[in-house]
Amino acid sequence: MNDSIASPKISVIVPVYNSEKFLPRCLESIFDQTTEEKYEVIAVNDGSTDNSLEILKGYAEDFKNLRILTRKNGGVSSARNAGIAHAKGEYIAFVDSDDFVERDYLEKLYSAAEQSSADIAICNYKNTNSENSLSIGCIFRHRSGVFDSGKMLRSLLCDVTVRSYLWNKLYKRELFTENGIEFPLGVHFEDFTIMPKLFYYSRKIVQIPDELYNYVQRKGSITGSLSSESIMDYVSAYGNIREFLDEKCALDEYRAYFVFLGIKIACTVVPILIGCSRRERDLELFKAIEKALSELARSAVSPQSALKNRRPKPAE
Repeated sequence: MNDSIASPKISVIVPVYNSEKFLPRCLESIFDQTTEEKYEVIAVNDGSTDNSLEILKGYAEDFKNLRILTRKNGGVSSARNAGIAHAKGEYIAFVDSDDFVERDYLEKLYSAAEQSSADIAICNYKNTNSENSLSIGCIFRHRSGVFDSGKMLRSLLCDVTVRSYLWNKLYKRELFTENGIEFPLGVHFEDFTIMPKLFYYSRKIVQIPDELYNYVQRKGSITGSLSSESIMDYVSAYGNIREFLDEKCALDEYRAYFVFLGIKIACTVVPILIGCSRRERDLELFKAIEKALSELARSAVSPQSALKNRRPKPAE
């Protein structure tokens, strides 16, 4: 346990919203780290209406490196942005309040980043079922080593061995602060939107083989069930990536990988479209997917995304 948060090396940001069932396990795993480096934990209580805040206050009595930010509900992106704004660490890690990490999560990611002078360190992860706690490691893995940002951005756009997950990575805080990178508000797939930017601005990225993060899969999660709204957010994020690559005059360099990503997204939503065509009650979703596929094709070939000015939904 760290007894001080003065000049921490790492800031761990944990957005919290009605997480009383999983929050103790999450916090226990974070405070049980083997690293000898000082680290702070910034828990952003995003307007929880259950006992999450009381749980946080209880842990704050025992762990002086826990800082609690309490705010009105603004959504996970807003909570993460608030955490970044208050972070003091040289590096930032993100842990979702229903997930948990291995004891050497911070130690190994920090050591890898420092030893390789990398701006981002990536570990592997395990998918854990919330009902029975069974865990399955990720199947497709990127080879370990230190890589330049261009190589890893191409792998990220392929979205197979390197995924746009926020939580299995350690980031130099300056990637966010010096490049004005914030999570978009009021939309799903917010990490899918910003991850190419973080990779683009990095100089070097290190991949380690260890499975250090436990992603808890729950019924009704965004990645487990796509609604008409989340599908449009998914495609909108793809259009935002196109706009960023255009802005940096980098689309030609990454075009093949960007198009491959579009095909992968289409392969995700087309089976849903086929299923919808058999059920009249899914007419709204059917129309949304048809529109999404049209916009997906537009983003792949056009410098402007028609979804660019789509208004985000209100925070839940």
